[in-house]
Amino acid sequence: MKVGTDGVLLGAWVSVENVKIALDIGCGTGLISLMLAQRGAERIDAIDIDENAIIQAKENVDNSVFSEKIKVHHVSFQEFSKKTGQYDLIVSNPPFYSDTFLPDDKSRGIARHISTLPFDEIIKISKKMLNPNGLLALIFPFKLKSEVLNLANINDFNIKRVCNVKPTLTKEYHRCLIELTLNTNESLEEDLLIEPEKRHQYSKEYIELTRDFYLDL
Repeated sequence: MKVGTDGVLLGAWVSVENVKIALDIGCGTGLISLMLAQRGAERIDAIDIDENAIIQAKENVDNSVFSEKIKVHHVSFQEFSKKTGQYDLIVSNPPFYSDTFLPDDKSRGIARHISTLPFDEIIKISKKMLNPNGLLALIFPFKLKSEVLNLANINDFNIKRVCNVKPTLTKEYHRCLIELTLNTNESLEEDLLIEPEKRHQYSKEYIELTRDFYLDL
């Protein structure tokens, strides 16, 4: 499984202030969990339903300096939620595919198919797993922004931060990052442009956000 910009964005953007225990839902290669550990989270549970993803995540975690901070679990979010306590932070780069489209790679299809991890379940279950001051942070296609905000409202979440992401100046917004909380009505909305002019020539904002996680940025 490849490391994608979505995971890098979420792992770099989300607030980790006062985060002792975090949960990474659908951890894939373990990228976001490793980023949270690098940024100071004290303990991270990383879960995924896909066996190949878990094998790779465990390998990446074991080969890192953060192996004692991260525990990788081969389990669905729905099953895992029955056994766990409260978290300071829950993050997810959830699946984007609809029920009418599955990729050719069946393993990746299981991990990414929206039926295994729908947004409404992420938000509803996360509410029960967060501590009173905890955060739920997600990244998703910008076209789903209204739907996700509505689900958050139904489940009594308040918006703490929103970031609308544009790949280039000439393209429309394509991703949205969001932090949800149960205890504040204060909200901040911002925009992020990744590549202002040419491919791989990143904006100052993107470089500032992600430079700690690239070798050559």
